[in-house]
Amino acid sequence: MTWANSLFPLEYLAGDPPMTWTWMLTRRRLLLTTAAVSSAFGSFWIARGQRSEAQEGSDEFETIVGPADLVETQGKVLTDKVLIVRNTETNELIGVSPFCTHANCVVDWVQEEQQFICPCHASAFAADGTVVNGPAETPLISYEVQIANNRYQIRPRQS
Repeated sequence: MTWANSLFPLEYLAGDPPMTWTWMLTRRRLLLTTAAVSSAFGSFWIARGQRSEAQEGSDEFETIVGPADLVETQGKVLTDKVLIVRNTETNELIGVSPFCTHANCVVDWVQEEQQFICPCHASAFAADGTVVNGPAETPLISYEVQIANNRYQIRPRQS
Protein backbone atom coordinates (compact mmCIF):
# COMPACT_ATOMS: atom_id res chain seq x y z
CA MET A 1 0.00 0.00 0.00
CA THR A 2 1.50 3.37 -0.98
CA TRP A 3 1.58 6.31 1.43
CA ALA A 4 -0.96 8.19 -0.70
CA ASN A 5 -3.28 5.19 -0.63
CA SER A 6 -2.86 4.91 3.15
CA LEU A 7 -3.89 8.54 3.56
CA PHE A 8 -6.84 8.40 1.21
CA PRO A 9 -7.78 4.78 0.42
CA LEU A 10 -9.67 4.49 -2.85
CA GLU A 11 -12.42 2.37 -1.33
CA TYR A 12 -13.39 5.29 0.92
CA LEU A 13 -13.67 7.58 -2.06
CA ALA A 14 -16.02 5.09 -3.68
CA GLY A 15 -18.13 5.05 -0.52
CA ASP A 16 -17.68 1.35 0.28
CA PRO A 17 -17.40 0.83 3.25
CA PRO A 18 -18.80 4.10 4.63
CA MET A 19 -16.28 6.58 5.99
CA THR A 20 -15.76 6.17 9.74
CA TRP A 21 -14.34 8.43 12.43
CA THR A 22 -11.48 6.01 13.02
CA TRP A 23 -10.36 6.46 9.42
CA MET A 24 -10.70 10.23 9.64
CA LEU A 25 -8.94 10.68 12.99
CA THR A 26 -5.70 8.75 12.84
CA ARG A 27 -2.63 10.41 14.29
CA ARG A 28 -0.85 10.51 10.92
CA ARG A 29 -3.79 12.18 9.18
CA LEU A 30 -4.20 14.68 12.01
CA LEU A 31 -0.51 15.64 11.90
CA LEU A 32 -0.38 15.88 8.11
CA THR A 33 -3.58 17.93 7.94
CA THR A 34 -2.38 20.24 10.72
CA ALA A 35 0.97 20.71 8.97
CA ALA A 36 -0.67 21.43 5.62
CA VAL A 37 -3.12 23.96 7.06
CA SER A 38 -0.42 25.61 9.18
CA SER A 39 2.00 25.97 6.29
CA ALA A 40 -0.68 27.42 4.04
CA PHE A 41 -1.74 29.88 6.74
CA GLY A 42 1.89 30.75 7.57
CA SER A 43 2.78 31.26 3.92
CA PHE A 44 0.00 33.81 3.60
CA TRP A 45 1.34 35.89 6.50
CA ILE A 46 4.95 35.63 5.33
CA ALA A 47 3.96 36.85 1.87
CA ARG A 48 1.84 39.60 3.43
CA GLY A 49 4.74 40.75 5.60
CA GLN A 50 7.10 41.00 2.64
CA ARG A 51 4.70 43.22 0.72
CA SER A 52 5.44 46.89 1.16
CA GLU A 53 2.45 49.10 1.84
CA ALA A 54 4.17 51.82 -0.17
CA GLN A 55 4.20 50.05 -3.53
CA GLU A 56 6.56 51.25 -6.24
CA GLY A 57 4.76 53.75 -8.42
CA SER A 58 2.30 54.55 -5.64
CA ASP A 59 1.44 58.13 -4.77
CA GLU A 60 0.72 57.24 -1.15
CA PHE A 61 3.21 57.66 1.66
CA GLU A 62 3.67 54.93 4.27
CA THR A 63 4.18 55.98 7.89
CA ILE A 64 7.15 54.13 9.33
CA VAL A 65 8.45 55.69 12.54
CA GLY A 66 8.35 58.72 14.80
CA PRO A 67 8.85 61.12 16.46
CA ALA A 68 10.16 63.27 13.67
CA ASP A 69 13.19 64.60 15.57
CA LEU A 70 14.99 61.22 15.64
CA VAL A 71 17.38 62.18 12.82
CA GLU A 72 18.38 65.36 14.66
CA THR A 73 18.85 63.63 18.02
CA GLN A 74 20.34 60.31 16.86
CA GLY A 75 21.84 61.25 13.49
CA LYS A 76 19.83 58.63 11.60
CA VAL A 77 16.76 56.43 11.69
CA LEU A 78 17.17 52.78 10.76
CA THR A 79 14.28 50.37 10.28
CA ASP A 80 14.08 47.04 8.47
CA LYS A 81 12.96 48.92 5.35
CA VAL A 82 14.71 52.29 5.27
CA LEU A 83 17.70 54.26 6.52
CA ILE A 84 16.86 57.96 6.92
CA VAL A 85 19.59 60.59 7.35
CA ARG A 86 19.88 64.34 6.81
CA ASN A 87 22.17 65.60 4.05
CA THR A 88 23.85 68.55 5.79
CA GLU A 89 24.82 70.16 2.47
CA THR A 90 21.23 70.38 1.21
CA ASN A 91 19.40 70.01 4.57
CA GLU A 92 17.29 67.34 2.85
CA LEU A 93 16.04 64.12 4.45
CA ILE A 94 17.38 61.12 2.53
CA GLY A 95 15.82 57.67 2.62
CA VAL A 96 17.36 54.54 1.09
CA SER A 97 17.13 50.81 1.58
CA PRO A 98 19.66 49.99 4.30
CA PHE A 99 20.89 46.85 2.54
CA CYS A 100 23.85 46.87 0.15
CA THR A 101 22.88 45.42 -3.21
CA HIS A 102 26.12 43.43 -3.36
CA ALA A 103 26.05 41.32 -0.17
CA ASN A 104 23.05 42.57 1.83
CA CYS A 105 25.21 44.15 4.54
CA VAL A 106 23.70 47.18 6.29
CA VAL A 107 25.13 50.39 4.84
CA ASP A 108 25.98 53.45 6.93
CA TRP A 109 25.89 57.16 6.13
CA VAL A 110 29.30 58.86 6.22
CA GLN A 111 28.55 62.56 6.65
CA GLU A 112 32.01 63.79 5.65
CA GLU A 113 31.85 62.00 2.30
CA GLN A 114 28.08 62.45 1.83
CA GLN A 115 27.88 58.76 0.88
CA PHE A 116 26.43 55.50 2.10
CA ILE A 117 29.28 53.02 2.67
CA CYS A 118 28.99 49.25 2.95
CA PRO A 119 31.30 47.94 5.70
CA CYS A 120 31.62 44.47 4.14
CA HIS A 121 33.24 45.20 0.77
CA ALA A 122 33.50 49.04 0.69
CA SER A 123 30.79 49.66 -1.88
CA ALA A 124 29.87 53.34 -1.89
CA PHE A 125 26.56 54.92 -2.83
CA ALA A 126 25.73 58.58 -3.45
CA ALA A 127 23.04 60.35 -1.44
CA ASP A 128 20.44 59.36 -4.07
CA GLY A 129 21.44 55.68 -3.82
CA THR A 130 23.41 55.44 -7.09
CA VAL A 131 26.60 53.37 -7.08
CA VAL A 132 29.78 55.42 -6.70
CA ASN A 133 32.21 52.57 -6.05
CA GLY A 134 31.79 48.80 -6.48
CA PRO A 135 31.68 45.85 -6.12
CA ALA A 136 27.95 46.68 -5.93
CA GLU A 137 26.47 47.26 -9.39
CA THR A 138 22.83 48.00 -8.52
CA PRO A 139 21.75 51.23 -6.78
CA LEU A 140 20.05 51.28 -3.40
CA ILE A 141 16.27 51.66 -3.43
CA SER A 142 15.63 55.34 -2.85
CA TYR A 143 12.65 56.79 -0.95
CA GLU A 144 11.06 60.20 -0.74
CA VAL A 145 10.83 61.19 2.91
CA GLN A 146 8.35 63.58 4.47
CA ILE A 147 7.20 64.38 7.98
CA ALA A 148 3.49 64.33 8.81
CA ASN A 149 1.90 64.28 12.27
CA ASN A 150 5.39 64.20 13.82
CA ARG A 151 6.22 60.89 12.08
CA TYR A 152 8.42 59.95 9.13
CA GLN A 153 6.63 58.83 6.00
CA ILE A 154 8.23 57.25 2.93
CA ARG A 155 7.34 56.26 -0.60
CA PRO A 156 9.56 54.88 -3.36
CA ARG A 157 11.02 57.58 -5.61
CA GLN A 158 9.50 57.76 -9.07
CA SER A 159 12.06 56.92 -11.76
